[in-house]
Formats: sequence, structure tokens, C-alpha cells
Amino acid sequence: MTSELTAEVLVERDGRLCVQVPMNMDSAAAVLAAAEVHVRIADCVLDLTAVPAVDSAALSVVLSLLRVSRAAGHRLSVANAPAAFGSLAALYGVDELLSEHLLARAADAHA
Repeated sequence: MTSELTAEVLVERDGRLCVQVPMNMDSAAAVLAAAEVHVRIADCVLDLTAVPAVDSAALSVVLSLLRVSRAAGHRLSVANAPAAFGSLAALYGVDELLSEHLLARAADAHA
């Protein structure tokens, strides 16, 4: 992870794991390591509300966390994924795989 990322990578807030950094190649390993501890021990919601940007590494992180959580007998849901995350999932053909784990964004739920 680069030195520009000085904020906490992941914080637990209101029962959710809230990612606090861009999910990209620079932060992917740190986000994965921080969240993996949680998904191994319980069902979790990974909240991406504060994520300002994503690249394909975000897909890798989420898919890895899904695998770990499933292997541990738990469920992982992803909340408030940025539109770019959905676009990347469609581009790489994993949107259907992820669809059952994505929770609607708060703004979308009221539309």
C-alpha cells in the first residue's frame, strides 16, 4: 500500500465493515487482509460507501472475500458498491456471480 493512504483501511461501524480507501491495485492487499479476519469468523456486510474509486483489484478483493467467507460457512454481502464496481463486474462477466451478494444502494432503494 502506498504512503498516500494514511487513513484506516477498514473500520467497523454499525455492524458493517466500512472500506475507507480507494479499492485499487495499491490498496487491494491491505483491504483483503483487514477484511479477511472478519469474514472468517462471522457473516459480514462490506460497505463501500466511502470508497472513492475502484479498479479491477476491487473485484479480486470481493471475490476472494466471498471465497473465504463461504469456506468458513459464513455469508458476505456488499453494500453501497460504486457504479464503477458494477460496470467492472459486467465487463469481466462476474456480475451474475456477484448479484446475490450485492445489496441495493440506499439511494437506489428509494428510487
